[in-house]
Amino acid sequence: KFDLGVSSYLYSGEGGYELLASALEDLAHGDAQTLLDSSDAYVGRSSDGTYDDSWAAFLAVSCLDGPSLGDEVALAGVSKRARSASKDFGAASVGLGYPCAYWRSKPLLAESLPVSAPNAPPLVVIGTRDDPITPLVWAQGLATELKSGHLVVAPGAQHTSYPSGDGCLDPIINSYFLRLRVPPDQAACPAPQVVIATGSPVI
Repeated sequence: KFDLGVSSYLYSGEGGYELLASALEDLAHGDAQTLLDSSDAYVGRSSDGTYDDSWAAFLAVSCLDGPSLGDEVALAGVSKRARSASKDFGAASVGLGYPCAYWRSKPLLAESLPVSAPNAPPLVVIGTRDDPITPLVWAQGLATELKSGHLVVAPGAQHTSYPSGDGCLDPIINSYFLRLRVPPDQAACPAPQVVIATGSPVI
């Protein structure tokens, strides 16, 4: 519950940090309700204890979409390595592997395969610079594997970036969709300036 509650705020990037800080402050004073509510919303749980079908669908797609992490024994090893990499959240990142270990239908792919689109027209791949869910390095890898891939790097720490109202990114992608104008590969939008109390701009 704690991991899910915290993770849900990270999807919003900087916009969720203040809300997360407030929820953690409540927790420090013995009130976990805000984090519990956030966790429930993340998995589609209603106040009456029922769930919508979003989490079930997510599990089904995830378990079929890629190679399995293995059985319980294998997952214990993966979890140990994950905790070594991230003491607080490593184990949670492996949690999805457990229901998949018992999923009756086998994954569609036994191993991860390269992505390819032979003879495809230019394809734009958007990566958010500090996306905590799907890291920028994944977008960079996808754009590289797609021979016609053109990477556009968006600013921010939120999960996904389009449409976002960003004055740099949105026009680039709108132009691609509506006018078939292909941006240069490795195009990057600058991070917005944040003005602190003294009035000095901070990047």
